[in-house]
Amino acid sequence: MSSRLKDSKRNEMFAAYCEQQSLVYVAAKCGICEITCGRYRASDNWDARIADIKAKANEKADKAISNRLAENLKLVRFAKNRLVLKINNGEDKSSSTYKDLDNMIRLEEFLMGRPDSRPAAGDYEKMSDEELQRRLEVLEGIPNEPAD
Repeated sequence: MSSRLKDSKRNEMFAAYCEQQSLVYVAAKCGICEITCGRYRASDNWDARIADIKAKANEKADKAISNRLAENLKLVRFAKNRLVLKINNGEDKSSSTYKDLDNMIRLEEFLMGRPDSRPAAGDYEKMSDEELQRRLEVLEGIPNEPAD
């Protein structure tokens, strides 16, 4: 098909088609015959262009969501590690610190796509130092030493 319409008019028609995928709409909005709009739709591959635009938009949105999720996960892991160090160094053994740690563990699980509704980790204040150490080692991924 020979291009008799200027590129600016063809772009205007495509923009109208993006708004509403209807040749009647494009024809009315741009003042062009519906049959002519149909010919340009076919020759300029409007449907394929729209599909490509949607795919790129979805990919960009997915990447933005992924980046936010990764950043949130980094922050949660940082906070969790700070709490573990604080407890491990004996700086704070209050129930609120352990509750914060429990919340960070739950949040990390949630951000990783795992269930976050596990039972509470327990009453840390009533645990012995050995039990607390064993739990911290599990959190840090340190294997338990065999008993002598």
